[in-house]
Amino acid sequence: MELTFDAGADLGHADAILDTLRAEHVTASFGVTGTWARANPAQARRMVAEGHLLIDHTQDHRSFTGVSTRTGGLSSAERRAEIINGDNSIFAVTGAHTAPWFRPPYGDTDSSTTRDVAAAGYRYEVLWTVDSLGWRGLPADAIVRRCVNGAQPGAILMFHVGSLSQDWLALRPVIDGLRARGYGFVTVAQLVAG
Repeated sequence: MELTFDAGADLGHADAILDTLRAEHVTASFGVTGTWARANPAQARRMVAEGHLLIDHTQDHRSFTGVSTRTGGLSSAERRAEIINGDNSIFAVTGAHTAPWFRPPYGDTDSSTTRDVAAAGYRYEVLWTVDSLGWRGLPADAIVRRCVNGAQPGAILMFHVGSLSQDWLALRPVIDGLRARGYGFVTVAQLVAG
């Protein structure tokens, strides 16, 4: 089972999430934008220091296809710049590169996005099996039910660190519920490695 967290808006509850993961001895993967890493360097460095995997979530969280934002999308050159600038910002703060792991903003992807991501040196577009919907204001108890009931072997759960989400409140009960069903936790890299 893989727990992933997107960090692209505000600092939110990143510290509480990291505290819970440390207390529960769980490593996770964080989709981090370059802008977020530069605004929250202590938390970005803590993610790396505590063994979590960083995933390039672009520099500014712009939709590559424009589907979710109802914009025209980005050109191949703009996509490449978003990926490279995101990694450069994350590396400048943490000393860790994100390749080969990429999470497209909003999950907006298509065949041209996949080609552009690969051309930038990223082999894996990390999507998710279960979206907690905490970012939409779902309350913690509903997040727990959604994530635990949606779990399956090899699942990737997506949460957010932002202040509008109650994912941080749901995290410990989600971990407990998944453990009660016999699941353990790995990073995306460990999941892919088998």
